[in-house]
Amino acid sequence: MVRLLIDDVTLTCHDDATITLGARLRGGAVQTRRIARKLPACEKYRSPTAVVAKIDSLLEEYTKSEITEILNCRGTRSGQGGAFNIRTVAKIRRQYRVRPRLDRHRERGLLTEI
Repeated sequence: MVRLLIDDVTLTCHDDATITLGARLRGGAVQTRRIARKLPACEKYRSPTAVVAKIDSLLEEYTKSEITEILNCRGTRSGQGGAFNIRTVAKIRRQYRVRPRLDRHRERGLLTEI
């Protein structure tokens, strides 16, 4: 049904994360709309740099469960806006390549290797 009304559609992407949509109708009228491009999920739900740095510093002395409690008590939210749990802290540590707690202890001589 719409194809009977629309003659031509043009999409133009811009550097400022917007898209211009131009539609030429059968009667000769032209409609132009500028819309914002949605962020990809990997950018939309990215953990803030400050949170990653905080987890990195807390791993010097605390376990993942203790870090979870500390972040939740401070009201810090994950990239998706929810509360932290052990899996979220572990996932952030892996994705951002933060050194594990045990490796840090081995470097300081607090643990021996088997």
